[in-house]
Amino acid sequence: KQILPGGLHLVGFKPATELRDCLQIRKSSFLYPEEELGKGSTCAFIALHQKMLELDQVAVVWAQLSASLPPRLAVLVAQEEEVDDVGQLVPPGMNLIYMPFAEDFRNTEEEVFAQRGAPPELADSEMVAAAQRVIQAVQLEDFNCRDVENPALQRHYVTLEALALDFDKDQALPEVQDYTLPDKEGMKRAAKVFENFKAEVFGAAHDQEEAEENMASQAKAQAGAKRKADSLSTSSQVVQEIDWNRHVDDGTLAKLTVDKLKAYCIANKVPTSSANKATLIERIIDHVRKQRV
Repeated sequence: KQILPGGLHLVGFKPATELRDCLQIRKSSFLYPEEELGKGSTCAFIALHQKMLELDQVAVVWAQLSASLPPRLAVLVAQEEEVDDVGQLVPPGMNLIYMPFAEDFRNTEEEVFAQRGAPPELADSEMVAAAQRVIQAVQLEDFNCRDVENPALQRHYVTLEALALDFDKDQALPEVQDYTLPDKEGMKRAAKVFENFKAEVFGAAHDQEEAEENMASQAKAQAGAKRKADSLSTSSQVVQEIDWNRHVDDGTLAKLTVDKLKAYCIANKVPTSSANKATLIERIIDHVRKQRV
């Protein structure tokens, strides 16, 4: 049954300073009045919007924007209009920010303790200082997401333009500048900072330990491949020692062990998954008879 009628239901108001970014659990929604749907909504919206900005308050609400969705705890945050000489930069309105319930919070320290049987290791002051140096080394100056174009959308536009202008198939399409890729040259300049951070957190011999772990993994993979090859060789040898045509004609396949039946299937690429002995025998009979045709 529906707990509340659809829409927003006011619970109360809280100071905006008590709203923490970490409590946002999903992307927010932007709300603005629609006079055609609700007469007088614009006037009420503007009054509430201006007063919330003036008092620096946020509204706590129950939000159910669709009858098929359960109600969520959320807050309304007033967004002030921003304009410059060219025009409007940020529109006025309300941001609906969805908040977590009590059950959504996790005690990560308790979870780590339960998994490891020991309290979690905390970073010391030197590790924190190393992390701060990394952050300072890769600072973005004058960054604005409005200046970053969607590379996938730009490639789509380039393709549409090529189709519209009937480009030659052999003609290369204009290259799209992808501004979302990391600055490799900038990262190289900060390589020493990254190395210091890695040594501080993982230890000076981390690279050597990682290389040894990779070598151990490769050796394990090679050993597995060798075992598989030996198994195939053994299976092939077993298959060659048995007269399968005679067993099929005499109906004596049931006298062979399951391992020998599977050896035949593996050597001849006959499926063995989810098969008991009777199923293996049926598949071998079908395979042998097909080979005779």
